[in-house]
Amino acid sequence: MAGRRVYFDGAGTFDHADDDPLDPAARVRGNTVLQPVGRALQLYGLGPMVVEGNHLVSGGLTAPTPGNVEAHALEIINLGQSAELIAEGSMPSFYGFMPAPPIQGDPDALDERLIDGRILYTDNQMRLRVMGSDAADIHCAARFLCHGDVMLAGNQHLTTLDRDTGYLTFSTIAIGWSVNASENRFEDTHLDNGAALMTDVSLVTTAALNITALNTATRCILSNA
Repeated sequence: MAGRRVYFDGAGTFDHADDDPLDPAARVRGNTVLQPVGRALQLYGLGPMVVEGNHLVSGGLTAPTPGNVEAHALEIINLGQSAELIAEGSMPSFYGFMPAPPIQGDPDALDERLIDGRILYTDNQMRLRVMGSDAADIHCAARFLCHGDVMLAGNQHLTTLDRDTGYLTFSTIAIGWSVNASENRFEDTHLDNGAALMTDVSLVTTAALNITALNTATRCILSNA
């Protein structure tokens, strides 16, 4: 998305410009998305991304296969890098499964568009609702991957799965050079007997610099640094 900036203002309009490479790569604010099949939101790009105050509902991807690691409702991937990561001179091992990052090098010689991989995701309501056989083997509902900073704050994520076939490994995944996940609510489907067995993990965060605190979740929260 470098060189093209996309802005959604909640009224169905958008604009794009090439003036400043450090302008937001994407700004998605105040939208209501009801997607019966597929993701409610998908962003891939370079540069700062702001997703704020949206209502996102997804019916998930169709015909998932065993071992499918795709996100069903929401996926944001930012290949911009933190200047701190470039200064480290090596990529942490936990980035092994992510898309190949821009080439690291001397920060003074790099294109400045590469040195900003921030994702700001705040005050959103997201729901994944999957019924029937498509709910049987879901890897995750929402996934945030970046080589910069991921901020998740004040969001509400709800997953509703078929009580007969539903199974979700991770509700939300956040991986970055730094992650701050705070004051979010992750609510996952219970079985009729009250046992929360349909989801393994409500939230997993992985980062070199990691703050995961003050969240509320149906299932466990895993924080790795």
